[in-house]
Amino acid sequence: MFEASVCETLSKEMSFLSDSRRDDDAWEKATNDEVSELLSHVNSHELVRLAAELNNGIPCIFQPGKHSGINSTMGCSNYHCWLIFDTGERWIVRIPRMGFTDVPADLVDYLVESEYATLKFLESVNVPTPKVFGYGLVSDHSNRVGVCYIMMQALPGKPYGAHDASPAQKKRVIEQVANYLVEISKHPLSAIGSFAMINNQPQISAVASNRFVAIGKY
Repeated sequence: MFEASVCETLSKEMSFLSDSRRDDDAWEKATNDEVSELLSHVNSHELVRLAAELNNGIPCIFQPGKHSGINSTMGCSNYHCWLIFDTGERWIVRIPRMGFTDVPADLVDYLVESEYATLKFLESVNVPTPKVFGYGLVSDHSNRVGVCYIMMQALPGKPYGAHDASPAQKKRVIEQVANYLVEISKHPLSAIGSFAMINNQPQISAVASNRFVAIGKY
């Protein structure tokens, strides 16, 4: 009886581990397939051309980002690639993930435009943010890159994780965020909304939906 019980328990544990491995394998395959599909739509030659044009003609190369494991550059909503210039300067290409959510294409366009416009606004105030150099939308027929994207400055550093941070590190981050909010408060806006590029300038427009909560513009 005891041996039978032990064998049954071990069998269940092995079955759980096997199912977990199958789930992990399926997830990895789905992620690999998603990234491959996404990259198949990216005209990297056009990205390289645009980046060089925006950076005083300095040549660069396109390098896909790592999408799994340590130092992955893919988040829940965006996949990130690299543009590496001959000078050693590095830019990030931020591309919305495809097939991961049911967010309508027109809302993805608006979210990308709003993210770009928000960063452009923050450039004009005393808040340290990565500089953005250009963006493109799928709905824009002149966009030959093939996907929505933002080209931005790559900043050094490591992701902040509150669960790993020491009390001193948490205090430093919270103080910095508070200082940034104080600085932003010095630049009041005329209305509630999200930034969009209007007449090539960041201006308040419809609220960009939180893609994980509500679908639409308000």
